[in-house]
Amino acid sequence: MKLSNSIQNALNEMGYHSLLPIQETVIPMIQDGKSLFVLAKTGSGKTASYLIPAIEQVQESNDFTSVLIIAPTRELAIQISLEARLLASYTKVHIVTLIGGMDSDRQLNALRHRPHIIIGTPGRLLDLYTQGAFDLSKLSLFVIDEADQVYSTGQSEDVNQLRKEIHGVQTICLSATKNDTIQTYFDTPFEEVLQGSVAINEKIYSYYLETEDKKASLLSLLQSLPITSAIVFVNHRSTAIELSDLLLRNNILSSAFSGYFDERKRIAIMSNFRKGAIRVLVATDAAARGLDIHE
Repeated sequence: MKLSNSIQNALNEMGYHSLLPIQETVIPMIQDGKSLFVLAKTGSGKTASYLIPAIEQVQESNDFTSVLIIAPTRELAIQISLEARLLASYTKVHIVTLIGGMDSDRQLNALRHRPHIIIGTPGRLLDLYTQGAFDLSKLSLFVIDEADQVYSTGQSEDVNQLRKEIHGVQTICLSATKNDTIQTYFDTPFEEVLQGSVAINEKIYSYYLETEDKKASLLSLLQSLPITSAIVFVNHRSTAIELSDLLLRNNILSSAFSGYFDERKRIAIMSNFRKGAIRVLVATDAAARGLDIHE
């Protein structure tokens, strides 16, 4: 497999000197124009497996959108965008992120510059598309990341509305879990790629705790049990920061972790967590789906 010099330079700058197994498998298949349903566990490197060929297929002189990437949450869309911009740093590929909770006027202005790649969440994408803010008539690649999440969180209607505007386009669906119903939404014949095991770790035990004060209960557990390393999952960045601050005030080494943090900050936090300098990672669900932490 041959990668362009611009991608190789970007990968070197990002500290990647060889491709991961999923990337070795998926990149040439996308380059060959195949539509894929990729089953791969979180942290396997599947995001770069579609971003690299997506960036490489863009003709920089074009003034239309070639690639549309859908993610189920704002944070995941931001993470994908950060990685895409790093990979495209030696090119003139124009990338725009369209998510809810952000200034729509700024997003509309960004779309006037005719991006090559659009990354976003279903609701905001459909809203701006129905306003005529961008055109999908010349799309060549359609990607749904974390498709299992998209189709299990009530966003399938928005995605299907967008999909109706796209005909005969190479489609890539990526998922961390097996879900046969997803493929019934598409008339595209998919080639399935299974990378590694996507089974649930049988060593994990689940316990349910009923409490009126979740923060106090969590603090009590962390102070009383011999827990050397833990991840706490929350829904929002503000909650992650607030909870991490509470733990720090009670002498528990902690850090919030969110897809909104820039790449360097996230790498530094994860490095400290792996080294034990951070005992408790308070992570938003979307950001945590991309973590690769060995036992």
